[in-house]
Amino acid sequence: MKKAAKKGGATVIDPYLPRNGNFGYRVSRYELDLEYKVAINRLAGTATITAVTLASLQNFTLDMSDALVVNKVSVNGRRPAHFRSSGGKLHIALAAPLPAGAALSVAVRYGGSPRPVRTVWGEVGFEELSNGVLVAGQPNGAASWFPCDDHPSAKASYRIQISTDSPYRALANGELVSRRVRAGHTVWTYEQ
Repeated sequence: MKKAAKKGGATVIDPYLPRNGNFGYRVSRYELDLEYKVAINRLAGTATITAVTLASLQNFTLDMSDALVVNKVSVNGRRPAHFRSSGGKLHIALAAPLPAGAALSVAVRYGGSPRPVRTVWGEVGFEELSNGVLVAGQPNGAASWFPCDDHPSAKASYRIQISTDSPYRALANGELVSRRVRAGHTVWTYEQ
């Protein structure tokens, strides 16, 4: 369980990563369905996040880079009362609170041109190269390319499906479970 600390009057999860991590829920799984265009550094996709509430929850956040634009959000199959992105967070407000222990399924459709996240350790996360990209996610770079609970203590399983132009390969953590080629694109699916 995440432990809160006080820093400058604000409650934070970790004094070393004061802007990362989120209260009120625990993620068990991420399912990322992504399309990436290397030539123009364009990412589009849907992140489906499976979690359980730790307390009564009506408002919550996900860590997410401001370089990404959210097009649609659903929570347990319904539109939230409100959502907005600012300050590296996706803020979601529900019409009615969920009780502690409730299942939480959040689907976020988003896109943009990812870029690294600036931290006290320098830039981390998404790095555009001349012939591809790489992501160094630790300690807090995952939010540079998908909405998440981006703290090293927040462990979850993943399914990452990436569609790329066929000359490129997509590599991800986990085991490659499928590779499909169609119409100049290759879809790579990894499970972890």
